[in-house]
Amino acid sequence: MIEFASAVVKCDSCLVYVLEGEELVLRASKCPHPEIVDRLKLRLGQGITGWVAEHREPVAVSEKAAQDPRFQFFHELPEDSYEAFLSVPLMCRGRVVGVINLQHRLPHVYKRRQIQLISTIGFLVGAEIEMARLEEANSNLYEQQLQTRKVLEQGNFAA
Repeated sequence: MIEFASAVVKCDSCLVYVLEGEELVLRASKCPHPEIVDRLKLRLGQGITGWVAEHREPVAVSEKAAQDPRFQFFHELPEDSYEAFLSVPLMCRGRVVGVINLQHRLPHVYKRRQIQLISTIGFLVGAEIEMARLEEANSNLYEQQLQTRKVLEQGNFAA
């Protein structure tokens, strides 16, 4: 998804956050960040990314992104020094399941078409994230049923 989004809108950085409970967790990055992927977490409303998740609408800042009042700096992310920032919610059935951020080192005006394309990707990816969650929940339920069945069968043999 990161490669596709980065090809649609040429950018220097692309980050994907997935909503887990009440937190957005960084799950993927165009630039390798193994030390913070799966560890960096934001609350809803925290930073531009959290604002986008909370309000379910994109934010495009063409220059001086760090001066936006919603911006929050993370020392772990060198991308936070970039000039331009596009943040779009990943949606499924009217619910936010994550946020995708595209960033540019230099000022960049995000055209309406680019925002619409990334938003469309957001809907497609949001559905994939939700399907993966449902498959995992279904698998866990199946495992629990198997364990319960084993316990019941062992109980019948003991009787």
